[in-house]
Amino acid sequence: MAGYKQVNPASHTHRRGPNPYIGDMDAATSRPLATPRVPRWGATDAAIGVGLALVFAALLPLILTSGWTTTIGVATFLSYLVVWVPLLGAVLIASFLRGRRSLTADFGLRFRFIDILWGLGVGLLARVAASLIEIAFYGRMSIGYVTIGEVEYNAVWVFGTLLAPIVLAPLIEELFFRGLLQRSVYNGAVAASRDGLTDDAAGDLATATAPVVLAATGPQPTTGLGHTASALDHAHRDASHTHPHPTLADAAALAAARPVGVSRDRRRATVTAIIASSVVFAVVHVLQTQFGVGMWSVGLSTLILGLGTGALAAYTGRLGGAIIAHATFNGLIIIAGLTAA
Repeated sequence: MAGYKQVNPASHTHRRGPNPYIGDMDAATSRPLATPRVPRWGATDAAIGVGLALVFAALLPLILTSGWTTTIGVATFLSYLVVWVPLLGAVLIASFLRGRRSLTADFGLRFRFIDILWGLGVGLLARVAASLIEIAFYGRMSIGYVTIGEVEYNAVWVFGTLLAPIVLAPLIEELFFRGLLQRSVYNGAVAASRDGLTDDAAGDLATATAPVVLAATGPQPTTGLGHTASALDHAHRDASHTHPHPTLADAAALAAARPVGVSRDRRRATVTAIIASSVVFAVVHVLQTQFGVGMWSVGLSTLILGLGTGALAAYTGRLGGAIIAHATFNGLIIIAGLTAA
C-alpha cells in the first residue's frame, strides 16, 4: 500500500456511499468532486499547525509588552492572527501541496440548506450547556465581548466583535479541527484497523473486484446485509486457482465480505476522531485563557462545542453545519452581551 496513489475513477460511480472523511464523493449526487487521488496529508500536518499556533500565542504577550505597539486595534488583530495563520496555513498546505487541491474534496467545505437547521440546533444546545457550566462555576452566565464604558463603533469593534468571532473563527477553526485534524485521525484509525487499508482504498478496490467475485460465484442466497452467503468461500477458492499468490485485489474482495467488522472499525474510528479533535480544540482555547476557574469553564464549554460540531461533520460529511453551529455558539453570547450593554 505504500505505493498506492491512484484509484480507478470508474469505480467511484458504483460505491455504496461517500466517505465523509475522505471527501471524494458528493453526498447528494454520488459523483466525484475532484481528482480521486489518495491524499498524503495526515496527523503530522495537523500537529504542526497546532504546535505553531501555541508557540505564536505564547509569544504574543511578549510582543505586546515590548512596546512595539500600543494600538488596541493592532493587538486585537494580532491575538487572532497568531492562531489563525498556522491553522489556516496547515489546511492550505495540506490540501494544495499534499491533497486534492480542493477544500471541498479534501475537507468537505460545502453547505446545504439543511446545514442551517443542523447548525442552529447544535449551536444553540452547545451554548445552553456552556451557560449552565458558567452558572455552576461563576453563579451567572458570561456576557463576553462587551466593552466597559462608552463603545466606539469603528473598524476595530466590527472586527473584534462581529467579523472575527462569528465569521472568520468558525470558518478557519472548523476547517482545521473538523476538516484536517478530525479526518486525519479517522483515516489513521481506519488504516490501523485489521484490514490495514484506508477506508477510501478498501472501498475502491473492493468495488473494482466485485464483478469478478460475482461472476465466479453466480447468484447466491443473500443475507440480511445484502451479501452472498458463500461469496467469501467462492472468492477464496477461485482466487487460489487463478492466482497462486493472492493479490491486493483478492484481499480487498475478501475484506468486502466482512461488512460487520468493517462497520465496527469505522464507527470506532469515527468516535476516536471526534473525541481527539474536540480535546485538542478545547486545549488550544484553554491555553489562550488565564489559569484559574475560567480555564475549566472555557475548557468544558469548548469541549462540548467540539463534540457537537465533530459529530455533525461526521454525520453529514460536510463542514457547513459545523461552521454554522460554531458561529451560532459565538453569536449568541455576543447578542447577550450587546443586549446587556
